[in-house]
Amino acid sequence: MMLFLDIVIGLLAFVGLSLLALTVRRMVLSRPVGTFACSLRLGEHPDGEGWSYGIGRYHGDRVEWFPIFSLRWRPRHVMTRRQLRVRSRRDATPAETHTVSVGSVVLVCALGAEPLELAMTHDALTGFLSWVEAAPPKDPMVA
Repeated sequence: MMLFLDIVIGLLAFVGLSLLALTVRRMVLSRPVGTFACSLRLGEHPDGEGWSYGIGRYHGDRVEWFPIFSLRWRPRHVMTRRQLRVRSRRDATPAETHTVSVGSVVLVCALGAEPLELAMTHDALTGFLSWVEAAPPKDPMVA
């Protein structure tokens, strides 16, 4: 009986510490200026599935994307301004409303040759599109 209680207490402590670590990680990642809530989906999914909720962070000429439910401190996806192409935007479909934030706008993009979709609020969308369009001017001396 004592072994069973030790196992249960150990599991509860592990779950509690994991939840605490996820919370601290999210607070630290969300603290800097230039972060926004953003769902990401790789590939094409006509059924509305495949979304992962996360945090986007502007870092110079790239956007780093961190999944919410992960203990990794490094971004899972990095999108550079040169590789990212916004093809279109649309409202989230009814099938997607249970996996992305309410009122999200979906950007249909390409990262190089790979299809990619990002879902974010209208406010985050304004900042993101400004970032995409604000590429520094090309130096005429560089080929």
